[in-house]
Amino acid sequence: MLTGADGERGRATQRDVDEATAWLIAEGIADPNRIALMGHSFGGYSTLLGLAHSDAYACGVALCPHAAHSDRWLLWALPRSLM
Repeated sequence: MLTGADGERGRATQRDVDEATAWLIAEGIADPNRIALMGHSFGGYSTLLGLAHSDAYACGVALCPHAAHSDRWLLWALPRSLM
């Protein structure tokens, strides 16, 4: 559990969020046109990932996103328009 996401830097987490979103839509629980993301710290970073890499979310609120990094993974994570 402690090393399962090593090297992923948010990718595995984002897959979980996207799969949960798809399940909520498939079950009729969520309106696919009105899904928002919100998170703080790493959750804020995850919110930015969701908005940058998926069309499934109408909006998001990233509170104090943990995104001030210079490592290569940030280049994958955020498009130039958000840097």
